[in-house]
Amino acid sequence: MSKTPEFAILQNSRTKYTSIWNGEEWTDAQPSEYDILYGLAKLMRTASDPSEIVKALSEEARRIGEERNSE
Repeated sequence: MSKTPEFAILQNSRTKYTSIWNGEEWTDAQPSEYDILYGLAKLMRTASDPSEIVKALSEEARRIGEERNSE
C-alpha cells in the first residue's frame, strides 16, 4: 500500500516549472523561484533524513509568520 507523502517538489528544468506538494494540494511556484527550490530539492535528495529538513523549514516559516503578526 502506498503512502501519500507529506511534502514533494516537482520540477522541469527546461521550462523552470516547479510545483510543491504540501500533503494536501499542489502549489505552483514562480519561475524566478526555480533555482532556490532546485537547491532545496537537491539537499533533500541527499539528506540522510529529508523529513528533518521539512520540519525545520515548517518551524522557521511558522516563526516568521508569528513575528510578522506581532508587528
